[in-house]
Amino acid sequence: MRAVIFDFNRTLREHKEEKLLPHAYETLVELKKKGYLLYLLSRKEGDRANLLDLLGINDFFDKIFFVEDKNPETFKEVLACLPAGLEEVFVVGDHRHEEIRLGNSFGLRTIWLKRGEFANLPEKNAFDAPWKTIVDLEEIREIL
Repeated sequence: MRAVIFDFNRTLREHKEEKLLPHAYETLVELKKKGYLLYLLSRKEGDRANLLDLLGINDFFDKIFFVEDKNPETFKEVLACLPAGLEEVFVVGDHRHEEIRLGNSFGLRTIWLKRGEFANLPEKNAFDAPWKTIVDLEEIREIL
C-alpha cells in the first residue's frame, strides 16, 4: 500500500479563498481509486476543519493533522500514525523549505507544486530538492 501526505493551503486550496486549486478534487478522486491512503497536514489556522467540509474533500482523507507548526517533531508524529508496512510515502506541498524539506529529511518521495507565492523559492540545502516538480495537480495522476 502507498500513501500521500498533502499540504492544504496553496497546495489543494487557493490561498485565502474558499475554493480548491484546479484539478485538486479530481486528483484526490483518482488517488483514492488507485488505493492510496491520503493524509492532510495543515497548520491550525482559522476554521480549516470546517473549510474541508465546505470544499467537499474531508472524506478523502484517512487522517487529518492540524498542527501549530510544521517541524521535524510534528512531522515525526504524523509519520508515527501511518500504518506499518507502507511501500512508499509521498509528500506533496508548495513550499520547498517546509513540506519538501521535511519529506526529504525523512527519506520520503517529495512532489513540489511549483506555483503561486512560493514558486521561486531557491534551494537552501540538499533537502529542498524535490523528487518531482509539477506546476498543476493533474500531473500527480501521471506520476503516481
